Amino acid sequence: MERSEPMTALHRPIETLLEAFYRANDLPKDGGLSSNWFFLKMGPLKIPVPNTKGRKAILYLHDIHHLINAYDTSWKGEAAVSAWEVATGLGRHWTGWALSLSIFFVGVWLFPKVTFRAFLRGRRTQGLIALNQSREAVLAQSITQLRQATQIKPMDVHEPTAADYGAYLAWAALATVLYGSLWVLGIGGFLWLFL
Repeated sequence: MERSEPMTALHRPIETLLEAFYRANDLPKDGGLSSNWFFLKMGPLKIPVPNTKGRKAILYLHDIHHLINAYDTSWKGEAAVSAWEVATGLGRHWTGWALSLSIFFVGVWLFPKVTFRAFLRGRRTQGLIALNQSREAVLAQSITQLRQATQIKPMDVHEPTAADYGAYLAWAALATVLYGSLWVLGIGGFLWLFL
């Protein structure tokens, strides 16, 4: 789930690292910005999901969040970055909230330790949205610079407080209410159609 990166990569512009990230994860060269659809991989299935304007607006930030936190793109890695984004906040990016909360929900139930650790880390850092920098300014910086700006320290370990547990449980409850029924209906519908 967490990757280590070579020291030279830490000082290169994030834009060049994003290109390598997209290649390594078999994603389009632009990360999918020009596509009308993106595909959610569930085992051998690829489920098409509309690539909305709201998603496109913050997709590069989500992908950079993967890089600065060293989270991979497995379901576990997506759950971790989504938990971190929920904890740091996504401002008025409602599509970002919807997507991150839905994957956070998956993480709460399938990868609870990883999801809680990432959420805890997010409570002590800030996301790129909070920096309110232009796309060009963000892409010109290195991982090291972005980690400093967001207060991320690799492999941070913090003792959770009662407030951390309370916040996590509140967000987990909200995500479960909002997305639990959708996942159950979706899986139930799939099983009904194909079994």
